[in-house]
Amino acid sequence: MRAFCGFLGKSTEEVLETISEVRKELKALHLFHAQFDIHVVYGRKPADSG
Repeated sequence: MRAFCGFLGKSTEEVLETISEVRKELKALHLFHAQFDIHVVYGRKPADSG
């Protein structure tokens, strides 16, 4: 709480309101869907021709 009030310059009421909104969103996890695209590149050194 100190970090939000001091570093971000928010009032105590603003911080408590934000925290309550975050709690509501975390309780509604069934509404949260994340999708990540992952690209994998696989390579090998060429065979030694010699």
